[in-house]
Amino acid sequence: MADELDLLKNLGRELVDPDEEGVRRSRELLRQRIDLARRDATEATAQGDRAVTARWPKLRWSLAIGSLMLLVGSALGFGLGSSLTPSGSAGVTFVGFGFLPEKNWNVMQSGTLDEAGKARAIAANVPIDLRDGLGGTPPLATLRSLPARGVLIFATFSPRGDPNEDDDYPARRSPLRLQHAERLAATNEASPLRRLSRYRLLAGIRGYNVDARIYFGEREPSSQALAAADSQLGRLAVAADRVTIRVQPTIVSSRGPTVSGSVSSGRAGEDVKIQAKDCGLDFFRVVGGAVTEEGGGWSTWYWQQQITTTLRAVWNDETSAEVLVRKRAGVYLVKRSAGRIQVRAWTRSAWRKRVFIQRFDPRLGTWRAVKTVVLTESEGGTALATFTVSLPKGTRVRAFLPRSQAGPCYLDGTSNTLTT
Repeated sequence: MADELDLLKNLGRELVDPDEEGVRRSRELLRQRIDLARRDATEATAQGDRAVTARWPKLRWSLAIGSLMLLVGSALGFGLGSSLTPSGSAGVTFVGFGFLPEKNWNVMQSGTLDEAGKARAIAANVPIDLRDGLGGTPPLATLRSLPARGVLIFATFSPRGDPNEDDDYPARRSPLRLQHAERLAATNEASPLRRLSRYRLLAGIRGYNVDARIYFGEREPSSQALAAADSQLGRLAVAADRVTIRVQPTIVSSRGPTVSGSVSSGRAGEDVKIQAKDCGLDFFRVVGGAVTEEGGGWSTWYWQQQITTTLRAVWNDETSAEVLVRKRAGVYLVKRSAGRIQVRAWTRSAWRKRVFIQRFDPRLGTWRAVKTVVLTESEGGTALATFTVSLPKGTRVRAFLPRSQAGPCYLDGTSNTLTT
């Protein structure tokens, strides 16, 4: 326990001093989490679950650390991955997404983009339910118990660059205001949230799309509730990397991915270079480019994806984060004459690799290997082999090249399906 306290003290030295109200809220969150974990452990003991009971000391420590991290987002107003500044000031070092500190407001926020290119934040003038997280859906547990005076804002951030999405997000400047939000129709009468009023505000800010959903605890919010929501919207901050990149998908087969992103200037006509570093190499090279649209978004298609590659964007000598795009091995089946089948594989070292020929079992709904073929022929840089397989007419077959055979720079690959 002494080591745990020392770690908490060391972490505390790296934070700015919270005010008295912030400390009180943080202590309450810590108490709630430990009580919740203790209740789970008690229930597990009653059910005879010794494994869960044995994990209680580690669980307690994990919850303590989790509560300390939530302190960053509740008492001080920032999420993980953000810098800490005094209340009311974003500061020159602030990087991230979310709500600036404000007394009597609780905040939970990620602060950085996840693998899907999204960041999220929750702000409420009531305690945030511990069952809610930062997933893609609104914090339903908190909303179900939102009192009449309650206000909750759920915001999602994503880089601009997809023209189909960007058109829905009009360019705006900070601070955001409730007067620009659209009031949504009442929810279904059977919904537990039917008593709430809802607003939605879409905005393109500094190269990012912001989707802010504002909830009030009653159908006709009071002037005080509306003013509180407007004030908190004005504290919504977008201060991220100067140039971003988003790649979809990050695992590719036959064609390359769509590459998009944004620049912080928000201006149109800015040149962005796309750089790539192929698997096995230690340097980046320019492989493409794009020009930003109004709002700072840009988009292109990386057609040269032939191997697992790391991509990044460069704008005005600023470099984005790097994204690893993994390539699946290319495998293809072709029918030949006299019942013969040819299998072809595209990787940098597919020659003499083993490919598994599989048949589909409709009874079990699974694929089962029936033959192994070695790629001993070569044609135009493609490794191939021709084989026969004895199977009932109408059987579906395919080829599978496992990762162990595809090589270090490829994922496993599955071919098209043929019918015998």
